[in-house]
Amino acid sequence: MHRLNKIDALLISQGCKSIYQNETFERYERRYIIQRQITILKDDLDEIMVPSSLGVITLGLKNTDSDELSECISSNKSSISGFLNDMPDNPSEVFVMVSKHSIPNNLNIICAVAFSEYLHKIEPLYSLKTISDILHNDKLLQISVGGILITRIASGVNDIFSRRELIEKRNDGCSFENAYEVSLTPDDFANLEVSNKGLGEIFNSYKIVLSAIFLLNYSKIDKTEIVGTLCGLKKKEKQRHSIYELSPQNELYRIYEWVYCNRTFSESLEIARNIMSLHFIDGNIYKYDTDTLLSIKSNFSLVSRQCTKDYLETKHQIENQIITTNKAIRDVVTSYQSQLTSLMFILLTLLFTVIITGVISDGKKEIFSTDIVVVFWMFYFVFLLTFIFRTIGEGVAVKKLRDDHISFLDRYKHLIDTGELENYRTQANDIRFRFFTLYRWFWIIFIIIFSGLLVMKTPSNIIELFLK
Repeated sequence: MHRLNKIDALLISQGCKSIYQNETFERYERRYIIQRQITILKDDLDEIMVPSSLGVITLGLKNTDSDELSECISSNKSSISGFLNDMPDNPSEVFVMVSKHSIPNNLNIICAVAFSEYLHKIEPLYSLKTISDILHNDKLLQISVGGILITRIASGVNDIFSRRELIEKRNDGCSFENAYEVSLTPDDFANLEVSNKGLGEIFNSYKIVLSAIFLLNYSKIDKTEIVGTLCGLKKKEKQRHSIYELSPQNELYRIYEWVYCNRTFSESLEIARNIMSLHFIDGNIYKYDTDTLLSIKSNFSLVSRQCTKDYLETKHQIENQIITTNKAIRDVVTSYQSQLTSLMFILLTLLFTVIITGVISDGKKEIFSTDIVVVFWMFYFVFLLTFIFRTIGEGVAVKKLRDDHISFLDRYKHLIDTGELENYRTQANDIRFRFFTLYRWFWIIFIIIFSGLLVMKTPSNIIELFLK
């Protein structure tokens, strides 16, 4: 028997009658009318006004002619004597209030009846947002009534995938306007053994509306209604429906479980929407017959068998295309490197020929004569022009091939193994890096060094001629 029941029993034994109770997310309040003279003993209060797992309990009395309360708080037993000494002579009402403890991942309910009445009065969006704020990890929401956890009679999708994974899937496949406010999943309210009918119906409504949000193309919680769009073989434009009047049937949740447990999530969601658009009842996209999931599974099996061969052929063509594109990028870079390397060897061959000829020639004082330097400058000018035009041209070609290649990979990434996809991306980026970084800077350094040597060996009269 929890603390509030003991207080209730004490007050009823004193002839008090409960006239009002209310519970919100933050507090619980109950009022009693006093029908005869009451006698509250210190021993009674010592027993019941102790710290409680439900929250901080406050007891108050109100005089018939006054609105002032005399209070006794459970966490301060020293105030009990003062409370008894200051009791009004003719109290008319007794107040019992509880400031509820905030427990991570636990929705703390004191009275199921009062709390269900409160939930019916407020907007579901506020309720779902407030419950979302309780969540601090990927575990399922725990719900306790009177300090006792409500048991789950079965497991859900949240036992297989973390909350973060399910929310990411929802955000990838569905457009939910309140996505940043509501981080709950249908499993938070599924498979609960709730004894109170009113509370059970509300939790079931939350389960159904969250299942719809995880399946529809577009959804939004607008005050007390859900607004949703289902696009399948038939299209139903934004349909509104009261959240607390949703059909209590479980088919939407069963479809959600199957779709989000399936390895091929995108394909499963698309097929589910197509079949759902044909099976909703009475023009209501939130209500389905019990054979809907069976039809979805049957269609998925047919599509899977039919697409297996096409899938393998397409995947083979994609891999061939990837290999061909990578080869084209390498060929462009190789051609660029080969031509510049050939020109470099010509320049170096000419240089070494002149040096060797000058060394073995008798009486030759100056190896680099004016004529030889002019010839060198002519060859070097051709090399510079080739370098500039090839670098610009091949750079544009490599960038275009690489960008097209990455775009191609992104389009077909669902058909390629993740490891292979990352390997292809790395190859394309590596080839581009070699071209734009390694090769280009190698040739720039070569040009700087060779230009310096030529300027040093060029006679001053030729330099003056160029400067003029």
